[in-house]
Amino acid sequence: MADGEPVWLGGGEPTLRADLPEVIAALSHPGLETDGLALTSERAIAALQRVGLARVRVGFHCAVPAAHDWLVGRPGAARRTLRAIDALRGCGLPVEAAITVTRPTADHLEETVALLVRLGVRAIVLRRLRRRGPAAERFLMLSARLGLLEPALEAAVQRARDAGLAVRLDGFPPCAAPDVPTRLMPLAGPWLLPASVVDLAPLLIEPPAVPGCDVCFGPPTCAGAPADYVACFGRAEIDSEGLTPTPVRPASAPERPPPRQGRHPATRNREIAAQLARPTLQGDPLLGVGIDPPRFPITLSLHGTSREIRREMIQAAQQGSPVLRIDGGLDHPEALDLLRDATRLSASRVEICGHLDHLSPSDRELVGLRGVARFGARLMAPTAAAHDAVVGRPGAFERSLMLLERIGVHTSAEVGVAAEGDPDAPGWAELPWPMWSVVPGRLG
Repeated sequence: MADGEPVWLGGGEPTLRADLPEVIAALSHPGLETDGLALTSERAIAALQRVGLARVRVGFHCAVPAAHDWLVGRPGAARRTLRAIDALRGCGLPVEAAITVTRPTADHLEETVALLVRLGVRAIVLRRLRRRGPAAERFLMLSARLGLLEPALEAAVQRARDAGLAVRLDGFPPCAAPDVPTRLMPLAGPWLLPASVVDLAPLLIEPPAVPGCDVCFGPPTCAGAPADYVACFGRAEIDSEGLTPTPVRPASAPERPPPRQGRHPATRNREIAAQLARPTLQGDPLLGVGIDPPRFPITLSLHGTSREIRREMIQAAQQGSPVLRIDGGLDHPEALDLLRDATRLSASRVEICGHLDHLSPSDRELVGLRGVARFGARLMAPTAAAHDAVVGRPGAFERSLMLLERIGVHTSAEVGVAAEGDPDAPGWAELPWPMWSVVPGRLG
């Protein structure tokens, strides 16, 4: 940590620590991030000022008191937090506000900023809800959808800037609010975790970003697509940003709408407004939405219930990826039906890799898999004895190769052996099949 770099005390609620004064005294110009509930009296604040407290950031999430109280799970919290902000300012401390943006409170975002402006805070952080801690179980309900949030987020930032406040967006990719300058979206700064909450450190670490954005600012202004968000809602709202729109056709007689494949859904409010402003959609509800599907493949496995797997397949199809890879889970009791369903989706190429000895299709069922572009039989070793010993299924090696041969006869798929480990190792070359290496999310 560089000398003079701002340090914030956070993690859990630091005011609950009995030794908080000693921790503050050990630092140079520390800041305290708190819910403010323990700092409503000037006496308590003065005690922390005497040991060196330099600034405070208070979490305040909605101008509607009942909404704030519901989010933090404490009746009366909003009123007490506002009292704390007044008391902190009365003691001469610089006060910032942190707003965690949620779906229930998004419509009141600008109103919340306006209230904080009147209270005299110096800066505001608008923070994306992360899927961790208490929010993990209710993330689907609480997380605001990026496509719908955009106008509220941009209006809140503009309200703060018009009032002369410093404002920053934390955890949002730049495509969530394209009109906000990227310099207002720096990556998270340093935190100091008190010893009693070190076990919470994994909850404070940002989850890894999901790769695949073709049009992106990149670090340091963008950490990538938030992994927790994409896991719940997909990435169509993120990938739709920056795509080249299709030319607007002149007004004419309505045409049959083209297939949706390859075009991201028009989920942004501004896109809906643009569609409503057109005199006619000419039969195409996605007129003007860019035809530029993402170039990254999507990998699924047949783990979970059939309903869950089919839902994942549909979500993958909605993202418009040209390649759908199914890697593993071929021991699923409905594997053949699920594989056949995968060939009926919008992906132009379906690739399958796994332990084929789990499958026992009839010739007719194999014909139903003609839409598969590539089959890989996953082998753990180049000999039957070694492979069967690893997987614990006698005869698995021979069953896999026999099915691979039948697949080559009854389908047009490219077939080969997906070798675990180095495909150039001794023994693999003796197998009468093309050899492919296995990389997570990639075959060949």
